[in-house]
Amino acid sequence: MKTKLAMICALSLCASTAAFAATNDMAKTGMMVDASMKMMDTNADDMISMDERAAACKMMFTKTDTSADGMLSSDEMVAAATMEKSDMGMTPDPAKTKMMVSKKIAMMDTDKDGMVTMAEEDAASMSMFTASDANKDSMLSRQEMIDGMTKHMAMMK
Repeated sequence: MKTKLAMICALSLCASTAAFAATNDMAKTGMMVDASMKMMDTNADDMISMDERAAACKMMFTKTDTSADGMLSSDEMVAAATMEKSDMGMTPDPAKTKMMVSKKIAMMDTDKDGMVTMAEEDAASMSMFTASDANKDSMLSRQEMIDGMTKHMAMMK
């Protein structure tokens, strides 16, 4: 009887921990989406259009390209990701950030030169936008962004 009770308690603790982690991940995703929407939604209609996506992509690329050479290096992307998380009050994990950036570069770097050009960044952004646009209206709602980011983050793990 005590063994069964101990096992039930252990399983409950594991389930609670997993539920807390999932809730924490969803909260982080919501924070990231809210920050993205605030930056991208220039007409304040609570939707992100293709034009708003393209303008935000260009602005973010230019801001990240601190060397102004038209290409994003791993170091530039790590620095930008670290700053973005810090700005949202998160404590970035340097090892996880480097791993995430490596995976992003591998996904975006179509010419396999280890750098990301504006064209590669734009193509990846467009692909993520299109994949996230559940109702295919060429606009992203907050929920579509959350769902898309959740899928994207799962691929990054």
